[in-house]
Amino acid sequence: MYQEIEGLINSDEPETNDKLKSVLKKLKEGMKVQEASANLMSFLVQDFLDYAQIKEGKFRKQIKAFNIREAVENVMCIQRKKA
Repeated sequence: MYQEIEGLINSDEPETNDKLKSVLKKLKEGMKVQEASANLMSFLVQDFLDYAQIKEGKFRKQIKAFNIREAVENVMCIQRKKA
């Protein structure tokens, strides 16, 4: 994608703006997938730590509010790339 952007920046084509918007949209989607994947990884690590605390008898529950719509969108974003 870097080469695509570099080529578009140096291009004199009138369609360059549309192509650049398309490439930037792809980059934005990719960043969203990376962020969702990192959040999922963090969640899994936290689960492992919670399990270790349960085994030690030192578990303390933590109640946190979260946005269900955002959570579902993150899962869909990751799965969409797999499909």
